Amino acid sequence: MVSLIGHTNMSKNNKHGSFTSMLCYCRVMEPLQYGDYPISMKTNAGVRIPAFTPRESEQVKGSFDFIGVIHYTNINITDNSDALKNQLRDYDADMAAKICKA
Repeated sequence: MVSLIGHTNMSKNNKHGSFTSMLCYCRVMEPLQYGDYPISMKTNAGVRIPAFTPRESEQVKGSFDFIGVIHYTNINITDNSDALKNQLRDYDADMAAKICKA
């Protein structure tokens, strides 16, 4: 379990905690379940996300029998939506969240 917690009680930070958790999960699971990346990920990452051909999508969709993940950690985050304004971005910037060290 990865728990991403807003660094402050600001609703914007808590919203990004949920979004970042979802993004971490969806970047792996959505292609395996549905054969494509989530819309939010494709919107933020744009052309840097590889596109599945229809054949590849069918091959990857449902291609797992069991996925077990046991991982415990807490990460404090804060809003960094200004990162989406940059033309050159990486995976971390696409999350629009800043990871705060304790």
